Amino acid sequence: MSGKRVLAVYAALLLGFMVVLCRLYLLAQHPAYAARAAAQSTVTLQLPARRGNFYDVQGRLLTGLEERWQVLCFPGQGNYDRLYACTDAAGQALLYRSRSRAAPFLLELNCDPARLGLTGYLAARRYAAVPLCQHLLGYLDGTDHGAAGLEKALDAVLSGTGEHSSLVCAVTAQGTLRTGETPQLLRADSGALGVQLAGDAWYHGVLHKKKYIGDALRPITPEDIPLSDRLMYTTAVLTLVICLILLLR
Repeated sequence: MSGKRVLAVYAALLLGFMVVLCRLYLLAQHPAYAARAAAQSTVTLQLPARRGNFYDVQGRLLTGLEERWQVLCFPGQGNYDRLYACTDAAGQALLYRSRSRAAPFLLELNCDPARLGLTGYLAARRYAAVPLCQHLLGYLDGTDHGAAGLEKALDAVLSGTGEHSSLVCAVTAQGTLRTGETPQLLRADSGALGVQLAGDAWYHGVLHKKKYIGDALRPITPEDIPLSDRLMYTTAVLTLVICLILLLR
């Protein structure tokens, strides 16, 4: 092969290389591709939205009594063995499902994560193991909105806008945190308000000083709780009987 042909081949190869290099440069500068690459290497996790609590007349909590922590877990940290005993049954199931997971996730712990050398984000368990005033307060549905009782009636006040704070993590292809990066906490307040039960009340334009719900005809005793339950069940049965009589007439 003559020297001119060799130079022509080299020139063609160099030209092809320059075309590929220019194309790669243009792709790297394209904002849409840059945004897509950033999205593929960034994981955003939402923390539970803040919800207002219920308080009694003395300002003591009726909900949110037990502290919980949300902990950020990354693959390859031995999360299953280290955290299994520090979470509930739902958290243990999540740990089991996430053993081969290639992405970070949030886990709720019932012990202070600082003892394990972890950073936790304080939360709270909504109801105690033995719920207080359950028939009055009601309960939440699967989306953390009120499903019954005062939780449902005052849902707009207690939940506010429903905004969540979130954690943004720059991760590798294996789901681990990139070297030199730290999770970024983006705070967002839902504006949720708490609700205090009983206290002073207005009747026909007159302020009445009240320390608890109801009238002070006699001191309140623990026996009043089952008595109220029996009264509620009796009223329900009588209402059902009256409705059946009316239907059969």
